[in-house]
Amino acid sequence: MSEKDTSLFRTIFNNVEDGVYFVDRERRITMWNEAAAQITGYTREEMIGRHCHDNLLNHVDKNGTYLCLMGCPLFHTMNDGLERQDEVIVRHKNGHRLPIFVRTYPVYGGGVIIGALEIFTRKTQ
Repeated sequence: MSEKDTSLFRTIFNNVEDGVYFVDRERRITMWNEAAAQITGYTREEMIGRHCHDNLLNHVDKNGTYLCLMGCPLFHTMNDGLERQDEVIVRHKNGHRLPIFVRTYPVYGGGVIIGALEIFTRKTQ
């Protein structure tokens, strides 16, 4: 990617209103945008390098099932390459539960899945 492309990507990534993060094959968070920080209360510095299954966000479904233990949408997307949409509930840094709508996408490099992207928004209803 050229320097111009990288700059454009970073500008878009950090200025969209949706939370966006990327995990590598080990489910280590390597990118966390400003909207993700605003929605969850966790800063980029607190999240980069952590594994999504460290349970800071503590994803659960509407029945209270812990998704990191049972296989979250992001995990499934990395395994089968299928995009997903789901409603989940995360724990905000301040401790309260926050319903969100997530979309997950596989990310490919050299023809193989190298990680996955999650885009999430606050659920208003």
